[in-house]
Amino acid sequence: MKNMNSHSIKNKKGFGLMEAVVVTAIFAVTMTVISTILINSLRFQRQVNAEQAVVGSARDALETLAREIRLGYIDYTEHLPQSGHELDSAVNSLFVKTSAGTIFEFTLAAGQLVAVEAGNVRPISSTDINITNLQFYVRPTSDPYWIQGCSDDGGCDPTSIPVKITGAGPTGTCAESGICVVEDVQPRVTIILRAETANPTEGKFSTVDLQTTVSARTYLR
Repeated sequence: MKNMNSHSIKNKKGFGLMEAVVVTAIFAVTMTVISTILINSLRFQRQVNAEQAVVGSARDALETLAREIRLGYIDYTEHLPQSGHELDSAVNSLFVKTSAGTIFEFTLAAGQLVAVEAGNVRPISSTDINITNLQFYVRPTSDPYWIQGCSDDGGCDPTSIPVKITGAGPTGTCAESGICVVEDVQPRVTIILRAETANPTEGKFSTVDLQTTVSARTYLR
């Protein structure tokens, strides 16, 4: 009986040094892979959250601006008063007049979209984003609100119109009603906006480009 117990004990072997090293190495590699995947997943999630935040804030600012344009009308004379030129290119500020006659200038100030009225500045965009580009394309390019009486075409000289009228056709001629004909088109504005996060995530800026076209509901003719 004693010999059998001794033989049984001798046949029991534990982990050797080599086996322990291999197991430890496999465990270390596995944990490294899992940690890398987890860290990359968290980093990607933070980046996605940052992108969603900048998109949401930029859209909020754009929708607020669009609402102001719809409820008012574009003030052409504030853009180019008596300049003799058309709005044939993008402008960085948009002047909108309310039904009460208040004029707002929508523009950029220190990376924020603001509304300026009589020197008072009202922020529209969130401080969570920086707006790096803001452009307005106004159509029609000439002032459709301009009205002037006339007796013949000579009384509708384009150079006398606040925003110059160009092109062939009836525009700039004297209508039978005795009013100079200008572009009879509902004013609209195409807004191009680029925004980025004010505080970069992992040293990376999340950027979004937005564009929309808004028509003014008020049309004074």
